[in-house]
Amino acid sequence: MEAAVDRILAERQRLVAGQRTRRPLATAAALHVGALLLAVGLPHLLPEKEKPPIRYVSVQVVPQAALGVKQPQPRRPQPPPPKPEPQPVAPPPPAPKPEPDPPPTVEPTMTLPTQKPTPLPPPPPEPVPTSPLPVTPTREGSETGSRRGTATFGAAVTGVDNPDFTYSYYIDRMTALIRSHWRRPGGGDGLSTTLRFRIAKDGTVSDVEVIESSSQPIFDRAALRAVLDAAPLPPLPVGYRHDSLGVTLIVR
Repeated sequence: MEAAVDRILAERQRLVAGQRTRRPLATAAALHVGALLLAVGLPHLLPEKEKPPIRYVSVQVVPQAALGVKQPQPRRPQPPPPKPEPQPVAPPPPAPKPEPDPPPTVEPTMTLPTQKPTPLPPPPPEPVPTSPLPVTPTREGSETGSRRGTATFGAAVTGVDNPDFTYSYYIDRMTALIRSHWRRPGGGDGLSTTLRFRIAKDGTVSDVEVIESSSQPIFDRAALRAVLDAAPLPPLPVGYRHDSLGVTLIVR
């Protein structure tokens, strides 16, 4: 019995507490709804204010010159930049000069001697007897020779260009070699030609020329050929201390 009474009392207390809680919530909700309705409906309840009339103003465009405003001066055209001065053109190099033609080879000509040959000095005394240099032509074969051409040869060394040369045996060997290559042309009887040439230290012959002609070119050429064919001659003597020796030779 008492338990039932306690349950009933507890139920009542819960109901009273729930009512107390729901009343403030309902009041707050009613206030919010009323404020919302007032905000929405109030503008419709108040009279509308009259809008001011729209005024139209006419506008006329006036140029600035009419108002006295200074117009900006037009830009002056800038002068074009000066053209660069042309660089001086270097003159073309001169054309190379043509090389001169080589001088033509000149065959030995018959020229008169410009100086007299130095006569050979007498040889100094030596322990071995030596024969003097030949001053007269030496001949082999007949005196008259043959018109068909023979080896008859007469020659004499009339001088050398260095007085220090006193070796007569060398002159004998030289004339013997030239004699072995001599071929007298036909019709050369009674003729003679004078030659001059140079002998190097090793016997090489150079500068062969006719200094006194026989007046017969064929005879002069035969004399030149005999000297050239005999080259090289024997080397100069060891005791001769010069590099070369000039010789003047008469061929008959």
